[in-house]
Amino acid sequence: MKNIEKKKYKKTINPTLVNFFKKHEFYKGPLIAHLCAVYLDFEYKPMERKMIVEKNVLDQIYTVKNNKVTWKIPLFVENEADTVNTFDWVEKEYIPMFKDVNNKKGGKVREATMRMKAMFKKKPYIRKNDVLNATKLYLRETNPNFIQDPHYFINKGVGSQMTSNLLDYIDKYNDINKSPVQKTGLNKIIQ
Repeated sequence: MKNIEKKKYKKTINPTLVNFFKKHEFYKGPLIAHLCAVYLDFEYKPMERKMIVEKNVLDQIYTVKNNKVTWKIPLFVENEADTVNTFDWVEKEYIPMFKDVNNKKGGKVREATMRMKAMFKKKPYIRKNDVLNATKLYLRETNPNFIQDPHYFINKGVGSQMTSNLLDYIDKYNDINKSPVQKTGLNKIIQ
């Protein structure tokens, strides 16, 4: 048998599916084992199957018609970049932007990642591209000697004293990139 790279076959269970299990108060181990058996076309009869079928849970996850499985909730994440917990871009893209401008401003990866996760949790409408575009704008407008550390740019302070230059620059970037029809106030008068 040839040596097979495990990395090629590594799959991530869809977080949406795991949340679905939690909603129905099922232990995910037997369910994932059952769903993997269905996915791989193996026979598997977990002890909980009767209870699962009674609640019609499996019908909400997949259907079988003419021996073909159709997944209503995909078992695996198709694109690893789509996973909710993927914040490696903070280390690979966000922090290097600061380091490129001022090589002294590129540390505290763990702190920046934790703050970024917290911000995304509080502001789910913000996307990765919003962060990267706003950061580019900040770095273009700010003297390299005075730029903040990446984790402080996300937010600084606690409670009512917390400030976020990142959120301010996301707003600024969005205002700059609005179409002329969307602009209001003084911008509309000037144009």
